[in-house]
Amino acid sequence: MKISGNMLGWHLVAIVGLLLSYQYVPVCEATPVDFDNDGVSDIAVFRPSSGLWAIRDITRVYYGADGDIPVPQDYYGSEATDIAVFRPSSGLWGIRGYTSAYYGTDGDIPVPANYITGQPAQIAVFRPSTGLWSVRSYTSFYLGSSDSVPVPGDYFALERATGAVFNSGTWALRQPLTGEVTYYSLGDNNDTPVPGDWFYLERLSLATFDSGTWAQKQPYTGVVSYYYLGQSGDIPVPAVHTDLERINRAIFRGGRWDIQNPITGAVTTCWFGSQTDIPLSSLLNGYY
Repeated sequence: MKISGNMLGWHLVAIVGLLLSYQYVPVCEATPVDFDNDGVSDIAVFRPSSGLWAIRDITRVYYGADGDIPVPQDYYGSEATDIAVFRPSSGLWGIRGYTSAYYGTDGDIPVPANYITGQPAQIAVFRPSTGLWSVRSYTSFYLGSSDSVPVPGDYFALERATGAVFNSGTWALRQPLTGEVTYYSLGDNNDTPVPGDWFYLERLSLATFDSGTWAQKQPYTGVVSYYYLGQSGDIPVPAVHTDLERINRAIFRGGRWDIQNPITGAVTTCWFGSQTDIPLSSLLNGYY
C-alpha cells in the first residue's frame, strides 16, 4: 500500500473521502484499543458514514459524524480506551462521556499520545504545512514537513511518547528530553510505517509493511527481520490481539481480520466490519 505525506500517511489512508487509518500509540501500552481493560486489543471498527463504533463482543454505539477522525485513547487514566473523535473542520475533540475541547485547525493531523510520563494521553496535533507539533497545555516543537507521516511513540524507553516522522524510508526521532533528532533508514515511499514493540524491549522498534512484507529493525543491532502476512491493498492492524502479551502482525481486508501468532506463525481469521469501515487497531500499535 503506497502511503504519502499528502495523504496523511499511515495515519491517514483515504476511504470514501475520509481519512482511513491513522496510527498513534499510547505510551507503554501494547493493547492500544482495549475498551474493556482486559489486556487484549479489541477487534473494533469505526463507520464514518454513520458514526458507528462497533466493538466486537462488547458494544455498538454512535459517536461522531461523517468527516470525523476516530482518536481512541485513554484520556483520563482509567486504563481503558475512550471513544473519541477529532473534527478537522472545526478543531473539535469530543471524548464520549467526558468532555469536548477545541484544539487544532483544518489540515492538522491528530497525534494524541502519552507525552508526559505517568499521565494519560494528551490532545495533540501535527501540522504538515509547517512541521509543528503542538501538545495541548504542555509543549510545541517542529519536526517534519508536508511529506512526513507522523509516528509518535516511545522509541527511547522513557515511558513517554515523542515526536517522530516517516518520510519515504527515512525516520526522524526526536529525543523528548534533549530535543535532539536522530535519523534512521528503513523502507521506501511504497511502505507503510508500523512501529511497535516487536522485540519485547518495552520500546518501539522501526518497522514497515508493503504488500504483505513486514520489515522489523532491531533497535540495538540494526538487524532487519522479514515476515510475511497479507497482500497489496491490505491495511496493517498490528496490536496485542491475543493473551500472549506480544504484539501480533495482523491485517484488515474489507471486514476480514488475519492475525498471526508471533510464536508459531499460525494465522487466525475472523470477520468483523465492512469495506468502508476504519479498523481501530490501525490507529494505534506498540509501546508508547
